[in-house]
Amino acid sequence: KATRKDGSPWSETHRRDVTRIMDCELLPALGRKPMTSISEVDVQRVIDGIIAREAYTFAADVRLYFRCVWTHFNKKRKVKLPDPSTDVDVVKGPAEVNHLAMDRSEVGDFLRRIRNSPATPLVRLGVLLLMHTGLRSGELRGATWKEINTEEKLWIIDASRMKNRLDHLVPLTAQSLERRAQLRIFCGELRGVRPSDLLPDDLIFPHAFKPTECISENTLIHAVWRAGFKGKHTPHGCRSLFSSWCNEVGKFMPDAVERQIAHVTMGKTRGAYNRALYSKERIRMMQASPESLTQQKRTSEVIKFPSVA
Repeated sequence: KATRKDGSPWSETHRRDVTRIMDCELLPALGRKPMTSISEVDVQRVIDGIIAREAYTFAADVRLYFRCVWTHFNKKRKVKLPDPSTDVDVVKGPAEVNHLAMDRSEVGDFLRRIRNSPATPLVRLGVLLLMHTGLRSGELRGATWKEINTEEKLWIIDASRMKNRLDHLVPLTAQSLERRAQLRIFCGELRGVRPSDLLPDDLIFPHAFKPTECISENTLIHAVWRAGFKGKHTPHGCRSLFSSWCNEVGKFMPDAVERQIAHVTMGKTRGAYNRALYSKERIRMMQASPESLTQQKRTSEVIKFPSVA
């Protein structure tokens, strides 16, 4: 089983990305060639094909994992073969502005557009939850029903799904719990079952045609674009908005904000990690965030989601 250097297992997202690199790029192009006959020209041809698709970062990842395969191949050889990718060039793409975030004055209009967009109800709710929670897109998209503790009103994300490899708690407000109930209706419809029959390991945001896989990052990106915010906002921008709002209102401790957006690392010098630290402050923060968003959309006409008994 593949593991990181620290012995922890790969995340499902990382496993998926590496599998894609192997199955869609390296094996089709080089899989039939003996390792000893693979040349720099062969590897450069693979990379150039990816660059032609303007997938610059992905091209660098493909080169990286080719090197990992070559290192593994050399481990059992007495005479090590030179890595043919050593001098392979990966052209840098144009400079990009990452994680665009709209101005806070545009939030009301954005919420109205998202709620009335042609995206599926599940995707619309996903974008709204990003706005309310400050989660990363992958943390939201990979969620399963077993992570939601309605009795404690907590969304408990296991360390294996977190970028910082630490358990993460998201206090759930009444509004978030209502969205959770709405999501169960839509997920049940996708799977053809009653909401009560959904399993703990079922995804909260399943792909419409492949329910064992979650929706993609691009699904959320395109929802933002179709709302008229292409070039102005991204799903990750919801996280930036959440953070800036929490800090600008001046009502919350900076450390509590950092913990709520999971910016704390194991190397943090302020003491041993406690996933429940600042819990009361974070609950207050999560209650205030939806209220702030609600105030900004009050004058907007929105779609009514199904009520839940």
